[in-house]
Amino acid sequence: DQFEKRNNQNIEFITWGKAADATLIIKKVIKQAGNSVISLQHHHQNITFAVPFIDEASIYNIITCLAVGVAMDLDLNKITKRIYISKNYKILRETFLRTI
Repeated sequence: DQFEKRNNQNIEFITWGKAADATLIIKKVIKQAGNSVISLQHHHQNITFAVPFIDEASIYNIITCLAVGVAMDLDLNKITKRIYISKNYKILRETFLRTI
């Protein structure tokens, strides 16, 4: 039928997790002083970056965002560098606001 024809395309599923067959493999998450350092592997490339939060939901959200980036064929290193810049901006902003 028509539905099967449309959905019988080569569809790549993007997954993330600790399993070796995941698209984004979570190698390690280290939580420290309000920040988390996340280490991932994608196509044998190791990616490590920091985020300004430690709660599980926020960590899952950022990993899901990276998975969407993979689906869109974006450069994960560029994305994670922007996350780092955003983190530094938040710290600078908080420091600035304390001085006012």
